Amino acid sequence: MDRRKVVALVPAAGRGLRMGTKTPKQFLGLGGVPLLVHSLRVFEASRVITEVILAVPAEDRDYCRDEIVARHRFSKVRRIVAGGKQRQDSVRHALAEVEPDAELVLVHDAVRPFFTEDMIARVTDPAHRH
Repeated sequence: MDRRKVVALVPAAGRGLRMGTKTPKQFLGLGGVPLLVHSLRVFEASRVITEVILAVPAEDRDYCRDEIVARHRFSKVRRIVAGGKQRQDSVRHALAEVEPDAELVLVHDAVRPFFTEDMIARVTDPAHRH
């Protein structure tokens, strides 16, 4: 098993205004759980990903810690940081929390849950080689 440290940054701080709902889209239900849960499940099950840093709206950090991470037992989510006004701000806030021993850092939007372990490997394998 590969023991290199690969960190996934998950920006989840958007308000989802274009969706026309009061609930941010990362917290909308899909199959009975928030959309964010589906993305985190893929990272949690991944043999490649060693840690996840989640960037969420500052006012939703406690909710995410208790109702998303703790309730669903996501042990790889090591930090929950306050996101920013724009996506790049959220990524920057999460990136600032990455420890120096990380070999690779991936960024994956929380509201795109239909990715797989194979897709993660198709990105990380060449990155490790080159």
